[in-house]
Amino acid sequence: MHPATWQISTAQVEAQIINAMDGDGGCRKKVLQLAKFFKGMSKGRWHPLATYHLKTILLHMNRDRKRSEDWAQDMLVPRFRELIDRLLKHLRNRSLPSFFIPNNNLFEGKSDLSSALAGVSDFLKTLKANPKAFL
Repeated sequence: MHPATWQISTAQVEAQIINAMDGDGGCRKKVLQLAKFFKGMSKGRWHPLATYHLKTILLHMNRDRKRSEDWAQDMLVPRFRELIDRLLKHLRNRSLPSFFIPNNNLFEGKSDLSSALAGVSDFLKTLKANPKAFL
């Protein structure tokens, strides 16, 4: 981003979207809560990922999956897996477009994405092999 570009705060709009997104009884907020929980349990192995990156992916998913059925409570596991798969894809590509300013790469300037990629990949392997390891 060019230094002269004004920074636009989208926090209020983002909060409104997040707060209203499960008006259909969906599991979107639970997907985000799970991702944040596992990020917290990673003990820094997902660094430099921030909760904002997870929220951004969820916002993209919510835009791409408009049907309420895609977000039904019994779709929690598939949607969580989709969020993690998308996260891995973005880490591999070293690119995560901002939801509000798509030309803005939220991973720009992050030099240690490979360690985050390894941390998230290890998490996924552990989750598949021994889900109880996180209890």
